[in-house]
Amino acid sequence: RNARTLHRMHQMVDEGTSILRGDNNLEEFGQLLHEGWMLKQSLSDKVSTPEINQIYQTARDHGAIGGKMIGAGGGGFMLFFLPPERKADVLKALEHYLWVPISFENAGSTIIYNES
Repeated sequence: RNARTLHRMHQMVDEGTSILRGDNNLEEFGQLLHEGWMLKQSLSDKVSTPEINQIYQTARDHGAIGGKMIGAGGGGFMLFFLPPERKADVLKALEHYLWVPISFENAGSTIIYNES
């Protein structure tokens, strides 16, 4: 079963690239993120925690289409894909967590420092 799940997750990389490079509706990318989240959780009960699951579900309940955990070792970020008109709803629902805005750029990764 895990081999099938891992194979599907591998296929999703090409699908995601195709969505982002094509003229597709970007909501498809959010749906792909959600599918990936569900698949990853099916691999082991150690993939997530009850708190992370609650954060994810709260974001989905308030308009996020999908999301991804970024980072490891007891720290990191939750990244959510949502329609711009739902941003305020998700921010309000998760207001007790730190929001770090992101943007896309061509320069690659950069190190930032957030003192809060």
